[in-house]
Amino acid sequence: MNQTRLGVFLSFFLWCAGDAFAAEPLHALIVGGGPDVEMNGLQIESHVRFVLSLLPPETKRAVFFADGSASRATVSYEELDKFSDAQNAFDVLFPDYKLGPQMLTRAEKLGTPLDGSSSRATLHRAVGELASALGQKGGPVLFYFAGHGSPGGNKESDTQYDMWNNGGLSVHELSAELSRLPSTAPVVLVMAQCYSGGFANVIFRDGDPKSPLLPQDLAGFFASTKDREAAGCGAGTDETEYQDFSSYFFGALSGCNRLGKAVTGADFDGDGRVSFHEALCYALIHDPTIDTPTCTTDAFLARFAPGKSSEIYGTGFEKILAAASPAQHAALEELSAKLDLTGDGRLLAAHDRLTYSDPVARASQIQAYRVTQDKLGALRKSGLDRVFSRWPELRWRKSPKFRDTLDAAMKKTGEDASFCKNLIEARDAFDHADEAMDVEKAMLLRFTRLCESVVRARQMRESGNAAMKARFERLWNAEQRSLPLAHVPGVIGRNSPLP
Repeated sequence: MNQTRLGVFLSFFLWCAGDAFAAEPLHALIVGGGPDVEMNGLQIESHVRFVLSLLPPETKRAVFFADGSASRATVSYEELDKFSDAQNAFDVLFPDYKLGPQMLTRAEKLGTPLDGSSSRATLHRAVGELASALGQKGGPVLFYFAGHGSPGGNKESDTQYDMWNNGGLSVHELSAELSRLPSTAPVVLVMAQCYSGGFANVIFRDGDPKSPLLPQDLAGFFASTKDREAAGCGAGTDETEYQDFSSYFFGALSGCNRLGKAVTGADFDGDGRVSFHEALCYALIHDPTIDTPTCTTDAFLARFAPGKSSEIYGTGFEKILAAASPAQHAALEELSAKLDLTGDGRLLAAHDRLTYSDPVARASQIQAYRVTQDKLGALRKSGLDRVFSRWPELRWRKSPKFRDTLDAAMKKTGEDASFCKNLIEARDAFDHADEAMDVEKAMLLRFTRLCESVVRARQMRESGNAAMKARFERLWNAEQRSLPLAHVPGVIGRNSPLP
């Protein structure tokens, strides 16, 4: 048995060890796509293709993507590399004119047959079929959602996953679907969309955190908290630039990223496998985006071990580290280093930076933002003066000569490589500085929320009642499982977003 197959076997054995359904194959229900063609970017398709490539051949899978058609053009993409320097420069000068690359479309290229569209009706049917197939024995189940999400307003249970044709799947509805499965089936739910953290409440009846817990053996992992957007829905064709929670989470679990390169360093406890919990902490450390990953134990502890803010944030960092798992310990240390947090009072310091800084960024980041903003503004002003002096018609988009004038202006301006380069580099520098402040806030949120969870878990274990402690440990242990994943190139499609 080669090392890859041995790793798959061991992961599956550890997932099922001690259970009567140890020999049952993995069931996977995959839902992907945006609510319409324009919002169904290439990166979403790539997420689905990557996860499909990791599933063992014997997996019983159901795949629902966009409108369910393998032939209609439902995937959108932008060929950024075919956008000339002159076009880029004019896009900087006239951002409101939306002169960027034209959105193109093509049919899906997942490399596997589709079982239907991304809709509530098909999901309902699929869950019913899955419940029948599982019977009372249960068996490991993966639910994976990749797409867009909408906030739930004042009710967390109204948070939605945006399904095809502008339909919405709420936390309440997904909780109802999951409750149809046998409680003996260990289920892992992974969702990679904005506001996905609201779905951590599927552990409660009707998705309502004020309601009783469901009996399901369920662990969930989400790209963002309930009130924040997430990365990972772009339309660019360069897969090397795809950065998001889903990629890091599944890369850690499988030991291979979406480009086929080895992923190491996620086995924090050294037991020879990577658990969901470890994959989450790996993503907390390495995902360089605005993502703020969360999980079902976070939702559980927020309900049953809320604690006073003054007590939580007054906890010394050494005490937090002592209560942390090996994966949490590593994440807390790495995030501290990224955020320049030191000393035993670093949790309170991080809280104050989040709460009282405006903007939420370090002085050096704010300075870089302002410097790049001023430089971009000055170059845009001088550039517009130059363009308008020669082509005044470009001031008026409704002018009948606008399009012809614009084409002529871009062609002529393209001859001045230095002019174009300066504008593009100034825009890119500003975007980078702007993004750095957004990521700083996300990293602070990751750090403080992880500290909160460690403190609350310790509180639960030390002072919770016996029944609640047992329920917490059951959920905690569910998050310590893994999946029998291993990337085998060419088994399912290609990990390349070729249009």
